[in-house]
Amino acid sequence: MTTAPLLEVEGLQVHYPVHRGPLQRRVGTVRAVDGVDLTLARGETLALVGESGCGKSTLGRAVLRLEEPTAGRVAFEGRDLGALGKAELRDARRRMRMIFQDPQASLNPRFRVEDIVGEAYDIHGLSRQERAAGVRELLALVGLSPEHARRFPHEFSGGQRQRIGIARALALHPSFVVCDEPVSALDVSVQAQVVNLLLELQEKLGLAYLFISHDLHLVEFFADRVAVMYLGRIVETAPAKALYRRPRHPYTRALLAASPSLDGEGHHRRAPLQGELPSPLAPPPGCTFHPRCPFAVDRCRAEAPPLRDLGDGVAARCWRAEEIEATGGLLAPAHA
Repeated sequence: MTTAPLLEVEGLQVHYPVHRGPLQRRVGTVRAVDGVDLTLARGETLALVGESGCGKSTLGRAVLRLEEPTAGRVAFEGRDLGALGKAELRDARRRMRMIFQDPQASLNPRFRVEDIVGEAYDIHGLSRQERAAGVRELLALVGLSPEHARRFPHEFSGGQRQRIGIARALALHPSFVVCDEPVSALDVSVQAQVVNLLLELQEKLGLAYLFISHDLHLVEFFADRVAVMYLGRIVETAPAKALYRRPRHPYTRALLAASPSLDGEGHHRRAPLQGELPSPLAPPPGCTFHPRCPFAVDRCRAEAPPLRDLGDGVAARCWRAEEIEATGGLLAPAHA
C-alpha cells in the first residue's frame, strides 16, 4: 500500500507583471516560479537549493499561500489549498508553518516572547490556559527557559532569537515546516546548534521540512532528497546521496564545485559555475542554463528540455544528462 504524499505541488507558477512609464503600461513578466512539480512525504526533508534570485523563497511562500500562485496546484494532506476559503485555509495553516531567514527581522520587537510564540493560540481561539501551557512547552522544546517568556527579542542572541522563531513555528503541532535559510543569518558557531535542534525536533515530532538553502555542504548531511532550482524551475531532483555522488545536471555540478568538501578534493575538481544568473524578466530561449553551460549544443539553445526521469528517483532537465554522467563530466560540447 502506497502512502499519499503529505505535500503535492503541480505546475506551480508565480509571475509578477512589470509596469513602466507614466501610464504604468505592462512591459513584461517576471517568472519567479515557472512550473514547479514537487512531492514531500511525511517526516521527510526535501532541500531546495540554488543561487540567490532563482525563486526558492518565493516557491516556499507560495506553497503556504503566503504568496498567491499565478497558476498550478498545491495539495496539503489531501486538500487543495487553492480551493479553500479563508476559514478553511486558516485551519489548514495550523498544520503548516514557516521559519524565516532573519530571526531579528521576523520577530516583532514590541512583543514579548510569550506573545510571539503564543500568537497562533490567539488566532485559532484557544484559551489562555492552553496558550500559557503551550508557550512553556515550546520554549522548553527549543532549549529556552520559562523566564525567557517575559523578555523582548533584543535581549537575546541571534541563535536564541532563531530558537524563538522555531518555537513559534511549532505552535499547534504542525506536520510540515518551510525552513527558509534558517541558519544563513547566524554565526558559523551557532549554525550547527540550530541544525541539530531541527533534526532532533524532526525525530521527536515527525516533522516534514522543505529546507531552503544555498549551502550545499550543509544540505548534504541534512536532507533526504534535494531539488535544485534555476531561474524559477527545478532542474534536478535526486536522493541526497545520489546527487552528491553522481550529479546529472551541469548546473548541479557547478554548484557542487563551488561548495566546500570535507575531504579537500572531490567537488572542486568539477568545472565551477561561470557567468551571472539571467534575468527572470527575459530568460534565455531553449534551456535557460545554456548560456552558462560548457556542454550546450544547438538543441539546448533552441528547445527547452523537460524534467526527465533517469531512474532511481533521479530526474534532470538536461538533454545530455546521460552523456555527461557517463563521462564523469569530461564530455566536450558538440556542435550540431
